[in-house]
Amino acid sequence: MEQVMGLLKGLEIRRMQEEKKQVEEFDKRNKALWDTIEQTIKSAEAAQAKVQAEREAAERREREIQEEKQRKQRQAQEEADRKRREAEAAAAAVEAAKKQGRENIEREAAAREEEKRQAAVKAAEERRLKQQQQAEAEAAASAQGRSEVQAKTNADAVPAAVPASELVIKRVEWQKWRQVMATVKDQVIEKVKQDDAMRRGLRRSKNTITMRIGQVVNTRESIIKVTEDLDQHLCSQLPSRPTPAAPFAFSAQLPLPYLYLLSHISKSLIKQAESEISAKPEAAYPLAKVIVGLFLRGHQALNDILFARFVKKCCWVIPYFPPKQPEQSDVDYRKSIGQKDVAGTEDSVQYNQRMAAILTVYLAICSTDIPTLVETLNDKPASIAQLEQLITPEFRITACWTWLAMMGKAPLPYLDPAPKLISTAFEMVGQDMIQAFGMKQMRKLAQAYMDDGLGGKDGDEERASQGVLANRNVAARAQLRLLLEPFLYEGTGGFEEKPAKHWDA
Repeated sequence: MEQVMGLLKGLEIRRMQEEKKQVEEFDKRNKALWDTIEQTIKSAEAAQAKVQAEREAAERREREIQEEKQRKQRQAQEEADRKRREAEAAAAAVEAAKKQGRENIEREAAAREEEKRQAAVKAAEERRLKQQQQAEAEAAASAQGRSEVQAKTNADAVPAAVPASELVIKRVEWQKWRQVMATVKDQVIEKVKQDDAMRRGLRRSKNTITMRIGQVVNTRESIIKVTEDLDQHLCSQLPSRPTPAAPFAFSAQLPLPYLYLLSHISKSLIKQAESEISAKPEAAYPLAKVIVGLFLRGHQALNDILFARFVKKCCWVIPYFPPKQPEQSDVDYRKSIGQKDVAGTEDSVQYNQRMAAILTVYLAICSTDIPTLVETLNDKPASIAQLEQLITPEFRITACWTWLAMMGKAPLPYLDPAPKLISTAFEMVGQDMIQAFGMKQMRKLAQAYMDDGLGGKDGDEERASQGVLANRNVAARAQLRLLLEPFLYEGTGGFEEKPAKHWDA
């Protein structure tokens, strides 16, 4: 029994030792586990802290980058603002300098014009003693035309010749505009032709101008569009845009490309007149509106260049018919009176029609309804003085009265184109002159042409044949009679109003 008890006690002791050992091993494993867990937690916390630190560092770097970017943007904006202010200040200075330059150019141009005017007056005064011989030369030049008429008329029907002083004035005026055209040709056209780069640069504008002048129709939209298009091409050659208050007068200081395009507009207008107006006179009105629209936008130089071209192609716009000078070649003389260069390329009827077509466009410009065009402008003339500066006397309705009065004085009525041109004038501007000068004055002028030019009212063939207007131009005389007789004897109250004078809406 003791042996069994001893054995059991030994077993208990061993069990207890094993349990203790197991407990110790469990505690050891548990401690190791918690140590591992704590280490893992610490590692995770360390990794998280590292990630947080890196994220914060990245965010800090991003903030620094953004702040640096914003700082650079602020600096760039400040620099741009500074440069813009400097550019605006420089532009203002340049504009002020340009304005001062324009004012100087205008003053110089006005001074030159005054010098030219005084020189012309002085030259006319110096030639006063030679006027009688010059008048005799004029009379001799037209002797052939007069002899044909006088052979069919009585001596009493021939009016007195125009005073020598008026012949001299018209000759001086004709020579003045011929000289202007010569200056444009030598100092503008030839110089541009010699500059290949400039000539190529202007090719597109030239083609556009030619196309636009050929396309314009008598509607408000078409006329304004063509005018603004031509104005844009002209202004592209200028340092600044002209205005009614500061127009650009004809001057050698203006840019060559600008003057060249003005000359091309004038040339294209007259070519259009020669090709279209003879068959369709009403086509002159939209062309005239475009030209006056350019006048009103400040292109004052167009007045001089256009009228010089008119005089070159049609001396009758003065009106003046130059005699052939002893040393003058046939080609030069034909050019001076507007005939084709080659003799025999057109007969007298064709010549008369072409001169009438050019005169039609000129008269349409003179009689254009200016207030209607002014209403379409953004920058309108502020006074009558500005309008008179923009449109020179050669293109006003008063020039039409002077023209008709001068055409009735010898030797002009005896020349073959006279009846055609006079009837063209009454048809184109007769009603406008009634409105400008009154019915009474217009009747006096029309009656003078009826009595002295056509020999009086139709019905007296003998007296009618005594009219001083060229008798061989029968069709034109008949056309003039058809215009004057209703006005003078049938109480029509005026001449036929031309619907084409007013554009279509």
